[in-house]
Amino acid sequence: MKASKWQRTVSLLLCLLMAMSFFVITAPKAYAAEPDWPHLTSVGTPTNDAATKPYFVPVGLREDFTFTVKDIKIEHAESLTKCAVATSKTYTTYDAGTIKFYVDNLPTENDKLEGYGGTDYGFNFQTSNDLVTVKGAADTDTVQFYNLVNLSVANNFEFHNKAYYYIQTADKVRYHYNVQVLQYEDNGEAEPKWPHLTSVGTPTNDAATKPYFVPVGLREDFTFTVKDIKIEHAESLTKCAVATSKTYTTYDAGTIKFYVDNLPTENDKLEGYGGTDYGFNFQTSNDLVTVKGAADTDTVQFYNLVNLSVANNFGFHNKAYYYIQTADKVRYHYNVQVLQYTGEAGEELTLSAGSATRTSKEEASVKFSASAAGNYYYALYDEQQTAPAVDTTSANTNTGTMATTNTITISGMTDCRTKYLYIVGVDAAGKASAPLEIVIPGIPFELKHDKQGLRGFTTLDGSGNITNGWLYTEKFTDAFGKTITKAVPGEKVTVNFGVFAIDEVTPLGSVHYDKDADVITDSIGIRQHVLKKWNISGLGEFTTTERSFTFTMPENDVTIQAETELSGVPIQLKSSDANVQATLRCDAQLDSGSGSACYYSDKRDCLVAGASVTLRAYSIADGYVLDKWEITSNGTPVDESKITRNEDGSAELTLEAGGDYVFTAVLREKKFASVTAEVNDSTMGSATVTVGENTGTSLPLVYEGQSVILTAAPGSRYMLERWEVKDADNKDVTYTVAEDVNNVATFIMPDTGKSITAKAFFAFDPEQASTENALTAVELDVPGAAVSRSGSTFTITLPAGTNTSKLSEKILKLTISDLATVTKEGDPDKDWTEGAACGMELDKAATFTVTAEKGNTQAYTIIITKAKSSEKDITAAVLLNQTGDTTPFARAEISETEITFTLPSDTDKAVLNSIGMKYLKLTYPESATVKMKDGYDDATNGGYRWSNGDVMCNMSINSPVKFTVTAEDVSTKEYTIEIKYTAPNAPTLSGGSATRTSKTAATVKFTSSEAGNYFYKVVTHGAAAPTADEIMKSTTHGTASAGETTITLSNLTEGARDIYIVVVGAAGGESTALKVEIPAYGSGTDTPDTGAYKISISAPKGGTITTNRTKADAGDEIIVTVTPDNGYQMVSGSLTYTLATAGGETKTITNGRFTMPAGDVTIACKWETATTTAKGITSFSINGIAGAVNNTTNTITITMPRGTDVTKLTPTISTNGVKSLTPGSGETVNFTNSVNYTATMEDGSTKTYTVTVYVEKGTLSDQFWDKLTDFVNQIPWWEYAKHQQSTSSYPKYW
Repeated sequence: MKASKWQRTVSLLLCLLMAMSFFVITAPKAYAAEPDWPHLTSVGTPTNDAATKPYFVPVGLREDFTFTVKDIKIEHAESLTKCAVATSKTYTTYDAGTIKFYVDNLPTENDKLEGYGGTDYGFNFQTSNDLVTVKGAADTDTVQFYNLVNLSVANNFEFHNKAYYYIQTADKVRYHYNVQVLQYEDNGEAEPKWPHLTSVGTPTNDAATKPYFVPVGLREDFTFTVKDIKIEHAESLTKCAVATSKTYTTYDAGTIKFYVDNLPTENDKLEGYGGTDYGFNFQTSNDLVTVKGAADTDTVQFYNLVNLSVANNFGFHNKAYYYIQTADKVRYHYNVQVLQYTGEAGEELTLSAGSATRTSKEEASVKFSASAAGNYYYALYDEQQTAPAVDTTSANTNTGTMATTNTITISGMTDCRTKYLYIVGVDAAGKASAPLEIVIPGIPFELKHDKQGLRGFTTLDGSGNITNGWLYTEKFTDAFGKTITKAVPGEKVTVNFGVFAIDEVTPLGSVHYDKDADVITDSIGIRQHVLKKWNISGLGEFTTTERSFTFTMPENDVTIQAETELSGVPIQLKSSDANVQATLRCDAQLDSGSGSACYYSDKRDCLVAGASVTLRAYSIADGYVLDKWEITSNGTPVDESKITRNEDGSAELTLEAGGDYVFTAVLREKKFASVTAEVNDSTMGSATVTVGENTGTSLPLVYEGQSVILTAAPGSRYMLERWEVKDADNKDVTYTVAEDVNNVATFIMPDTGKSITAKAFFAFDPEQASTENALTAVELDVPGAAVSRSGSTFTITLPAGTNTSKLSEKILKLTISDLATVTKEGDPDKDWTEGAACGMELDKAATFTVTAEKGNTQAYTIIITKAKSSEKDITAAVLLNQTGDTTPFARAEISETEITFTLPSDTDKAVLNSIGMKYLKLTYPESATVKMKDGYDDATNGGYRWSNGDVMCNMSINSPVKFTVTAEDVSTKEYTIEIKYTAPNAPTLSGGSATRTSKTAATVKFTSSEAGNYFYKVVTHGAAAPTADEIMKSTTHGTASAGETTITLSNLTEGARDIYIVVVGAAGGESTALKVEIPAYGSGTDTPDTGAYKISISAPKGGTITTNRTKADAGDEIIVTVTPDNGYQMVSGSLTYTLATAGGETKTITNGRFTMPAGDVTIACKWETATTTAKGITSFSINGIAGAVNNTTNTITITMPRGTDVTKLTPTISTNGVKSLTPGSGETVNFTNSVNYTATMEDGSTKTYTVTVYVEKGTLSDQFWDKLTDFVNQIPWWEYAKHQQSTSSYPKYW
């Protein structure tokens, strides 16, 4: 029959449903979502034949070892993580998953082949690239699954190798698979997927052998059995809240559970055991546990001791104990727990874990466990039973319902004694258990006694209180000999006499009980304590004298105290005068042992016969001394033959049996007297006496026995020769000279009571003779004489003008070292230290020798010289017709440095024309010389002097001439001398100047007071001045206007010239000739107005800027002079030059100079008001030349003309806000080096300016001439000229 369409549809759906059901059945093989990276899906079906791949075969195992591969799983990683050991610069490797083989039998040490070494036994697995299947891989990817893999016990049956088992993509990423063999579990429980613990080993009950499981803090009679050990894994991982940190992530992986048949209670712990830490201790080790799923790099941490105490319900949880830690810092942690074992199904009924707690005299709480439910029955006894009878019928009212864990109350007890409870359980089937014995503890009462400090065996403080040595003289023990502090009524308690420590931290030291001698003693043995009696309370009328006794504990506290006493020979220390402070000491010795005695406040003791004692007294009050020891026994003095008396006052004897000794220190007042120190000569030194802290030349109160120190202090050049020490009877006192301290002696004050005098004898010490031979000061009896010194030479400088005709008679006085002498060569017999006629000549050296006391000498040189005069003033000036004229032709007026001759207006013209032939006579100091500029010099022309009037003046009318006066000390002063003449009705000429425009041309300017005709004559520079007639006869003339007139000259030579100009006014009056100097071509600079580049000035109102050139070539040095107007100053840092090009660079000019760049420049600056903007120096000028003042850097620079003498320049300085200035304005200063000017401001502060003066180098011709005339560093001038010519470095006109 044909199926209808809907039938076929239903059949198809049913088939699909069945297929889906089949798929679900195999679903357990899938453990995670399918990865989205290239991954492995199958390794094939392995055989057990190594010749056929894939195969999985045993290796290194016995032939009879069998196993079955129960399952193969490919467990993919949930997410990709980089493989730490496999990632490199070439490849990035990810852990993609693990191939897991589950076998039913994992081999152990017993399964490996006999004689097979090492731990490489296990399994080998190998497949091939064409037998595995992968998913998600591209055609270009590499599949690498062909290598042989060894899965051995050495690696926990795991394999991890970066070069094996991976899928590699084209971009060099590898997805790597590990291989692992696991134990197949078929118990229905899923095996954990994480690294987990499988065994902790088999614990012993011996703490010396791991693993062990032992009781702690429990009674010796407590028994238990470990019935089972289970490792209970967590169903799923949860983070451990107390153990997870920033470093580790910790999961609770499971619990190690120990099942015991008897859990301890309070009654089971040791007596005296404090706290609740009793229970069990468990410890294993990393190599004794077994784990599964852990990699080679994982850490197994199972070695710590675990305490499983009642305080923690027999459980243990610690983040640092018991875990497996993976390389990625994940910890799988295990807790440990002890549980009550309740039995297995089908076993006989058993009762266990019995415990009892006494809650009162009448009642107790009892706990026990049963292996099954039912009813319990009990019987209570006062004594322990070997065969207890427990009624399990309904007649027994001591019954109840029994569960597996039970707590019942036992009541009706009538005393505090220990009771014995026996419980029998009956289950539902009627089976009865064996009786369970539970001891109900009695209620204990205290056994009391006090600690003691036995005399002679304790340490006392300063107040006599015991600080060390406490002990017990009795001990309580139970019937088993165990030390107890409490006992239950009815128990037997034994008391023993002896010495016992009060606690674990307070040792007895050497104190002990000698049972044979029945005494308490110590290692020294000089004292013995014996039992005197027992003090007992709480035992009624009970008493005893036995050293050890036993009693039955009543229902109350008991106090028992042993009272002891010293046995031996009594001794006592005492002083003859209790009001005198003294420390008494008794040291005892017996055989090799020794110790102190009588150190209690009563100074009494009792020592064994035969002990020897040493008696000492010290720290006796000032003024007293021990006279002797008085010794009695039983009131009678001891025979002196039995006493040893020592020099230090101590006494010794041996104690005899039957004696009763009293040792009395007999004290007496010390004798005293004075001790005085004297010297043979007080000029040689001094001496002192020292006793204790007192020092002086005489001490009036020195007691016998005191140490006296004599100290001598020799004076300079003296030494101590000896001491003489005598008493008042002139008897010698023995003293000792100190070996380690110079000039010190000591003696002990004798007990004579007589005063003592110690005299120090000093003598000259030749070793201390002075070696000083210095000449320290020189004086000459001449007013104003100054002395200077250079090394061993002294120079006496007399004031200028001093009369030295009787110099040899002047008194010379010398100051020399103490104890030295001085002599003069050739004049040895004078006392120069007191002063004597020097016998010396001017500028002639004399030698003086200073001899030290020790004989060594030093020679000195003394020179007398006279200062050179600084006088250089011209006090008069006249013109003479002839040398020797007494009536001058003209007298000059002198105003400071201006000397002016004014000729009458009617002076004859012929005289005017010959004025240069008049003789000039100047009056000035004889020691000075005078030089006329470009003219005659006194110093270089023999015989003729301006002061004699025998030198023609060679001057022109109205032409000032400079004269320099040089003083004897080479200082100079400059004067200007002018012969003035004004013709009647004649023009007056002034303001003459000349400027070179070329080698042959120049412009000359002058100013005339009225218009007229000018005439001029050009002559060689320095030639004689032409007369007015000679000038007017010249063919060179022109028209002069009233004011400035300019004359243009041509056909000049390159050298310097002089031009003389005369103007004839409209009325016919002739002016006096005006002389104007025309400079040589190139003077001042090599080419002052030539060069490739132009220099321009752009200065705003407030001052002027000038330069040494108007044109220059690149590299030339340009000197800039800034002159502010009155009341102005240049803004600091504003002096600049700018290249005259579009966007030209601007640079700051420092120190008033710069190097010319390759281009035209414009120089500019800014001005500011000096009174308001700057505090300090506002202007600085020398001879009319202004310096550049920088008030930011506090520096001043100024450039002076060539030839300026910088050693004596006088600046003019303006300031603002300055109270004082050092050096001051107008003060002459040497500017060879930079000079600091200090300005003290009005506000009290100071500013220091550094002033630097530069001098122009001059032209090449100037420098050339300087070189030729350098007579210090002389080079033949012709050689130098030849060299300069060869290098073209010389002026063109030379």
